Amino acid sequence: MASFKSSGQHLEELRDDLTNKSDTLKEQMDSDEVKKDTICSELKAVTMKLEEVDRRLGKLNSAKREYMKTFQEVEFALQKLQDASEEIGDRIETFAQSGAAPGASVLKEAGLSLDGTMR
Repeated sequence: MASFKSSGQHLEELRDDLTNKSDTLKEQMDSDEVKKDTICSELKAVTMKLEEVDRRLGKLNSAKREYMKTFQEVEFALQKLQDASEEIGDRIETFAQSGAAPGASVLKEAGLSLDGTMR
């Protein structure tokens, strides 16, 4: 019977060990669950920030495209003004070289003299 008693004690010790291990694992699982919940919350917050950044980046890129379009239109308009200015300068120079007053033919047709008085 002494053998039976020691086997029973041995089984009791094994049961206690398994209970302790089970309790330890439950504590670890609870701790891991808390960590998981924290990480999920952080992930949700980071995902929301990323979506906001993506939305703002889209707005900025759209604004940049509009500014670039406007810039190109302004450059084109300035080039047109420059071309027109050069053409007018060339015409004035041609009139000055020919000795004719600019707009003299128009004034003549209107019946005005170069000083703006009626003929």
